[in-house]
Amino acid sequence: MCYQMTPIATYDDRHVIAQCEHGTLHLRWERLVLSFHPDELLMIARTLHHYAPENRDTLATPYVTLLWNSADMAQLWLLRYGLYLCPQALDVLMTLIEQTVQALESSSVITVNQGDLKHTHTWEYNLTASLN
Repeated sequence: MCYQMTPIATYDDRHVIAQCEHGTLHLRWERLVLSFHPDELLMIARTLHHYAPENRDTLATPYVTLLWNSADMAQLWLLRYGLYLCPQALDVLMTLIEQTVQALESSSVITVNQGDLKHTHTWEYNLTASLN
């Protein structure tokens, strides 16, 4: 169970990416919370970085699947999670993910202390040109 959340990227109080004391990244989208390992979110960000939503092209990769319907709504799959989004919401989500990667990149190393546990998790990010 995660008790301490540190916001990393925020659009408003219902659209946030935060990191918990375990190092997991939690995407809060409306009433839904999706959890990702930092490496998973990085792979999602790499995929979305080169995608141009205005083209409404289908995108299918192991990390991201994006389909558009005739009502101009996006069905977005991030690994095992699916979201149904209007174009503006997709833009907000892509911006949050990009801001999160930039924050992880600027910190370079994230060390997570787990309170009473006798170990520390350390993730090292080599994000040089991570989005290219």
